[in-house]
Amino acid sequence: MKNKSLLKIIKVSQKGQIAIPAEVQKMTGIKKGDNLILFIKGKKIMLEKVDTVIAQVNDDFKDVEIIREFT
Repeated sequence: MKNKSLLKIIKVSQKGQIAIPAEVQKMTGIKKGDNLILFIKGKKIMLEKVDTVIAQVNDDFKDVEIIREFT
């Protein structure tokens, strides 16, 4: 299911809110209480789980040596 594509039409409420459909939550592993990051580029919007972004950043920088200088 990792690479499955899905197109859904959702409606924005009067308060500007949207609901993430249950099928999308299941596909992406989003659960109640999860924190999401909202990325905007131009007029495109992307949501990503915070845990996923942190894991990716940690992986991207796993080979970086931490140097601490003490004064």
